Amino acid sequence: MNKLRVGIVGSKFAAKLHAECYRRNNKVEIVAVAALDDLEEFAARFHIPHTYEDFHEMVERDDVDAVSVCVPNFLHHDVTFADGKRALVEGNYITVGGMDDRVEVIDDVL
Repeated sequence: MNKLRVGIVGSKFAAKLHAECYRRNNKVEIVAVAALDDLEEFAARFHIPHTYEDFHEMVERDDVDAVSVCVPNFLHHDVTFADGKRALVEGNYITVGGMDDRVEVIDDVL
């Protein structure tokens, strides 16, 4: 069975919820986390092997299939559209920036 390999951006409340859900799902593997705060503690708690302070480095990994965006809303846009990875975003990711790139993505999906 192929697992979905996930990277998490963030280490606070939402990231902990996402990590706990992923940990309970045998079809998902958390392969990396990127965060500025509590990075090593978060990685140790959820047994995440790779850590990054810069999320750009994390999303460049070939073994990250999707990214959980667990940062404040004003950062959602930059993380969501990084490197063309699939992203799970809760809340508003249209806080900053224009609409053109989002419309383009939606058109590609439809």
